[in-house]
Amino acid sequence: QLPDGRAQRSRRNPSKKKDQSTKGGGSGRRIGIEVHSLFEKIEWLAPGEVPALPFSAAGKLVEDSLKQQAIHQVFEDSGAELYREQAFELIHQGRWMSGVVDRLHVYSDGESISRIEVIDFKTDGAKSGEELVRRHAGQMMDYQVAMAAVFEVEPSVVKCRLLSTHLGEVIEVSEVSTQGELNL
Repeated sequence: QLPDGRAQRSRRNPSKKKDQSTKGGGSGRRIGIEVHSLFEKIEWLAPGEVPALPFSAAGKLVEDSLKQQAIHQVFEDSGAELYREQAFELIHQGRWMSGVVDRLHVYSDGESISRIEVIDFKTDGAKSGEELVRRHAGQMMDYQVAMAAVFEVEPSVVKCRLLSTHLGEVIEVSEVSTQGELNL
């Protein structure tokens, strides 16, 4: 008979942090899930293009968001390699990390990666970009570290952006430091 199992590594799942502001499973959580699903279906859009969307609260939220120039530009082809709802798992500093990045743009010249953009969709009712960044700082730091490890680049190559449907804007998280500080 084998002895009781013992965890060899701790596990960290930054994508689970998304659920913190939508606990309870109410209509807000359902709309958030549908919004993510609708954004996930979008590959690239022509300038000003808004795809056909369902007649629902989430469909209206996505449509209204895409009418904001800064949000629409996230979905305009910029020459990046696109990954949507990209799952990852890795061992980093002895810890198991897994998660799902909503949208990932990888820029390269064919030989080396020059920039990676992590775009995370947020539907929570933050009052400001600063508040949104504070709420999701840990998640963004984890994504930056994970994508740097997965693509074998320096963390400074990975830029994190929060796409807020509530605020109608894209918040650049310009610096995520290993000390746990976030700067806009």
